[in-house]
Amino acid sequence: MEISYGKLLWWIVKNRVRYPKFKKKCMYHSEPNLIYGLTDHPLDYNATAVFDIFTIIRKFLARKPISILKIKLKEKNRNSFIFQAKGYNITQNRNLNIDYLEYLTDEKVKFTDCTLQIDVLTNTTYRLRLAMKDKIPLHNTPMLYADITDESLTTKFEELLDKYIISTSALQIHVFKEDFKIQIYDHNGHIITESGSKTHNEFATATDSFPLGFVKNRKPKRMYAVENFNLFPNEAIFGLGEKYGALNRVGQNISLWHLEGTGNTTSRAYKHIPFYLSSRGYGVFFNDYNPMTFWIGTKEVSKLQMTVENDIMDYFFFYGPTPKKILKSYSALTGRASIPPRWSFGVWMSRLSYGSQKEVIDLANKIREEKYPCDIIHIDTNWFTHEWACDWQFDKARFPNAELMFKTCSDLGFKISLWQCPYVNDSLALSKEGKKENIFAKNRDI
Repeated sequence: MEISYGKLLWWIVKNRVRYPKFKKKCMYHSEPNLIYGLTDHPLDYNATAVFDIFTIIRKFLARKPISILKIKLKEKNRNSFIFQAKGYNITQNRNLNIDYLEYLTDEKVKFTDCTLQIDVLTNTTYRLRLAMKDKIPLHNTPMLYADITDESLTTKFEELLDKYIISTSALQIHVFKEDFKIQIYDHNGHIITESGSKTHNEFATATDSFPLGFVKNRKPKRMYAVENFNLFPNEAIFGLGEKYGALNRVGQNISLWHLEGTGNTTSRAYKHIPFYLSSRGYGVFFNDYNPMTFWIGTKEVSKLQMTVENDIMDYFFFYGPTPKKILKSYSALTGRASIPPRWSFGVWMSRLSYGSQKEVIDLANKIREEKYPCDIIHIDTNWFTHEWACDWQFDKARFPNAELMFKTCSDLGFKISLWQCPYVNDSLALSKEGKKENIFAKNRDI
């Protein structure tokens, strides 16, 4: 059944006049977002299904998606493929069918010109970039350590009626011309995953995930790049940095923005990493340092939806299929840390906080006397004159001979770890000195 926009407008006006007070007496499709599996992210504001007369107008006007629905090859240069991509406002340009979802892309419908570029770097790795420009920016962020391009790589390119196929010895990348999506297969023809496609929900009144593209949000006024990957039954997703919940991220909403952890029982964390690994044999690294959010089987149970606050989408797709091979490719691109010393993998003893040299030495002796296995004693936030005010100086009254403390602990077989913070407290003399010499890093807007 199809509903015309004229009938929809009449239905809104008629029922708002008929039921002016009904809004206060029922639960309608707006707040709270949690009921509908949504968050407080700006793309989740006014994002529930359009069913009621009280919210339909603001939901239509809340944002302007620029969703890629059509592409056409513009240029091919060895293993680099550049496409003209058409982005459509899928909120307004859709048939209001009850039975199925159809976005409108005929010649009369306005679109935004975008450029999509796929660079095949190795037989198991490709890079995808999308921008609302004629030319794709290099976007080589500081996170890219090395160019992993295999100059000897040869790809096979085919154009069929409905799609383009880019093949290596390990992968087949199917790029669909209309009803855009990318399907990735292994060399045996088994599907690995699908990206960029429309929501799996066929109800036209809901937008549970965005296709590859951009979203211009009205309040707050921001631009977001969006992408999604299919989630298959029993698929597990790992990664995205330091987290304190389940290792399998499916069913979690995760935002990447470094914060003071203030404990280890929430999503606040110090070490976010824009890389995830799937149990289906692939990994994705998002080459961006702007705020990101991932809805992993939450907004839509069959989708991993992500967004980054930027006007470019840029990521690397790695096929393994083993985790070891995926991580090898990923770390070749972003760099590999040196192996920490063996003792750092041992048992740590810590509390908030040891407050004196005597307390540390007494602890070390007691651990050895009672034969507890321990390799490192961590002195947390209270070794300065004022707790938490890190000035890299031991308090002389409580730690009169730090060198002796280190030697005593070393003789007992302990390493010492000291809590430090990468910023300077305004109350310290160091702060005044740094400001005078103008040596502190500043935010861009200061």
